[in-house]
Amino acid sequence: MCVEGLTDVFIGAANRAIPVRRGKGVRRAVPWCTDECSEAVRARNQAFRALRVSMTQQAVLEYQRLRAMVRRTIKRTKRAAWRRLCSTFGRETRMNDVWRIVKKMRGWGGMRRVPVLVDGDLVARTDGEKANMLAKTLSGEAGGVRLSAECLRQRREVLEERRDLGHKKMLFDSVLDVEFTMLELTLAVKRAGNSSPGQDLAVGFDRQLTPTLALQGPGLFPLPLPDNECRQHQEHSFLDNIFWMAAPKKRRTIEVNRCRRRNPNNLIQVKTNIVPCPECGHLKLKHILCGFCYAKVRKETALIRGQMQAVEGGPLKTPAVPRVVLYQGETPQDSDKGKQIIEQNRRRPSWFTPN
Repeated sequence: MCVEGLTDVFIGAANRAIPVRRGKGVRRAVPWCTDECSEAVRARNQAFRALRVSMTQQAVLEYQRLRAMVRRTIKRTKRAAWRRLCSTFGRETRMNDVWRIVKKMRGWGGMRRVPVLVDGDLVARTDGEKANMLAKTLSGEAGGVRLSAECLRQRREVLEERRDLGHKKMLFDSVLDVEFTMLELTLAVKRAGNSSPGQDLAVGFDRQLTPTLALQGPGLFPLPLPDNECRQHQEHSFLDNIFWMAAPKKRRTIEVNRCRRRNPNNLIQVKTNIVPCPECGHLKLKHILCGFCYAKVRKETALIRGQMQAVEGGPLKTPAVPRVVLYQGETPQDSDKGKQIIEQNRRRPSWFTPN
């Protein structure tokens, strides 16, 4: 049978039998979510859509009110669900069950198992029983046991159009009809790569080879090793756990990152307490010392301390008397008798008032 004909039959049957639907992501259900939460979220989403249509003050206030109501409702339902859950815990409750329920409340669901399948009197519980039931059902569908009149009519039309579907060709009229091995397929794909088609009409991995690979490929692949042999071939190192600790376990989505960056609550707050300094004129925070004035004070203090060390002649020689700083053109007063005088050979700064 020609590969092109088999491909066309598969695609046509899939288009007629499988309905085309648009996928829609569904969030994992959490046990604390109630009908009240769903109604509040639905109302908030409607207000948000209305806000995007008309950016008015009333629409903004309505959306903010419904958003706050959603947060309050979710918080209240979470608290009530947690209290109900804690009331069910007892001395005999295992910690594994507790953490499993906590993860479920956070929305961390594990793999969902396929429920029990029932076909008449047969009940399939294990994976093997379900596979056998599926094979039996598919064999019945292929034989036309459970097909409707419409499906039988379509089957007769296809068989009339392609009478060679049920017969295997003994002579190979085309290069694509020749059987090949997995090694030959691998070598052909490696030789082709991303090059342009040549005499073999192969461009990378040709889509026309897909049905043939599906029929012949499973028998050509090597069987997987058992778990115990796989563990023996693996070489473990003490650095494995360290590297896995540094690997990210979760990744935020683009929507979450954008909401975090553009959240109005995370923006820099506008400061309204910035005033000019009455001494130097630079801007400063209200009731806080000006940075430029503080730098001038530090510089002048360093010069005075240097002069004091020069007068005293070294450390641990400081007299136990008060000190007075005199600048150029200043004379000591009567109240400065008995005090240590530190003279500065420069004029007094305008901001440094004498005592």
